[in-house]
Amino acid sequence: MSERDQPITESRDQSSMSALAHGQSLGQRFTLVRPLGKGAMGEVWLVQDHELEENVVIKLLSPNAPQEQVALLKRECRNARRLVHPNIVRIHDFHHQNGYRFISMAYISGEDIGRLRGRSLKEILETVLPVADALGYAHREGVIHRDLKTSNVLIDWTGRPHVVDFGIAGILGSSADAHFLAGSGSRSSMSPQQIAGHPPMPSDDIYAFGALLHELLSDRLHRLPEELSSLIAGLLSEDSSQRPESMETVQVALKESQAGLVVSSSAAHQVVAISPPPRVEKIEAETPSALPTRDASALAGGIGWLTIATFAFLLVAAVMVFFFLPGWVPKPAREQSLTIEAMDSPGSSTPAPPVDLRQQAELKTRVEELRQRALDHRNDLEDKRVAEWGGATYHAALQSLGTGDEALRARDYPEAAKAYQKALADLEALSHQALAILREALADGNDALEAGHSPRAIAAFQIAAAIEPGNRAAGTGLARASVLNEVLRRLAEGPEQERSGDMSRARETYRRAVSLDGESQTARRALARAEGRLTE
Repeated sequence: MSERDQPITESRDQSSMSALAHGQSLGQRFTLVRPLGKGAMGEVWLVQDHELEENVVIKLLSPNAPQEQVALLKRECRNARRLVHPNIVRIHDFHHQNGYRFISMAYISGEDIGRLRGRSLKEILETVLPVADALGYAHREGVIHRDLKTSNVLIDWTGRPHVVDFGIAGILGSSADAHFLAGSGSRSSMSPQQIAGHPPMPSDDIYAFGALLHELLSDRLHRLPEELSSLIAGLLSEDSSQRPESMETVQVALKESQAGLVVSSSAAHQVVAISPPPRVEKIEAETPSALPTRDASALAGGIGWLTIATFAFLLVAAVMVFFFLPGWVPKPAREQSLTIEAMDSPGSSTPAPPVDLRQQAELKTRVEELRQRALDHRNDLEDKRVAEWGGATYHAALQSLGTGDEALRARDYPEAAKAYQKALADLEALSHQALAILREALADGNDALEAGHSPRAIAAFQIAAAIEPGNRAAGTGLARASVLNEVLRRLAEGPEQERSGDMSRARETYRRAVSLDGESQTARRALARAEGRLTE
């Protein structure tokens, strides 16, 4: 877990949690350092573990948390502890101290994998490969993550990824946790089968891995290598049978894409053949004995033919040195590269205008400030789970951010500014839409409750709670949705008991339904009916 934890919403009853503060002790082992986030089930804190003598993260429940949440947290601990892998955050133990129940886990200081958006394809593939390996290992151990997304993959200071949060993980082939698992997860990365409430399968994580890749590469989807585009399309197939059969198969495909990048990069380098200089035959000097004899008059006053020949030889040598020798000597590699680039670039014969370095530096500073504003808006919206409701506007904003990053790396500051301004405009528009989306999510959740569809209700209320942490209607809706299936079961048992004449038992059944969901008008009416008949 890291300081920028996954988006989590506030609890419906945080009064008992508000007493937690820096320096407070939980037993003799843990001392609270600072909060990292709040969730519907409690809080996440960075703490000092005096036994391990290091900082760890704890996820703890409210003291008055219902038994269903306690069981869910225990199951997370149980599932995650069976996984020992270098790219899976290690869960230490389940604890019960000072009235709080919590699990402790390793602390990862870093950001989530979403920070790789806009980076090179090589870097992204190198980082996601260990994630695929971690998921494949978990599947072999019988554990399905079921909530893989960018905020659940943390990057430590060395660049190594860590998969976190097995809170809704499923056990392959087991239906014992169906009450907790049905429909849970992040809607943007859930497979159609998971949304429909089917039992957990590796194909759910395979689909989510495809959604993760799609998000990280959203700025370049139209120019990916063909084999990588085909892989992502297969991962995101609606039909689970059309997806890769395992994460091992996905790893092989990713490694093939990596190899293709290396080959393409090698082919891109142009080889310049340089001919060696022509061989110059050694000129032998004539010996004095071979020289012709000259008379005294030539030696005294005239210039002999030997002197003329010497001057002629020196002249030829000078011409060769100044005009031919530079063409024979190979240029340094950088100079060759520049020559080739100059030949390949259009209009290279026109000299480049002088660059105002001060103006360039000021423009670069303004562009980076604009980029940071856009990133701040993006991070704020991601905390509100914008990927689940932002639609095409959000994806367009991400694409503009990627375009801006490419232009910034190329030092094309005007183009970068244009792209960042568009991203910022889209993100600001989404911020203004958040209130309308909140209302829509609350209405959606209430409709799902009336229809008896627990997964749809949970997903809608989770979005509402993420957009506005602490929203009472969202918290109440989540609480009702989490027990909806149990309430419906009791409301189905009651009429059978009434028909058999056992009104006392029917009344008790309806009372339990009302105790689970006091807002259910159906349960209240049934209880009133049973009590009325008993009175008669």
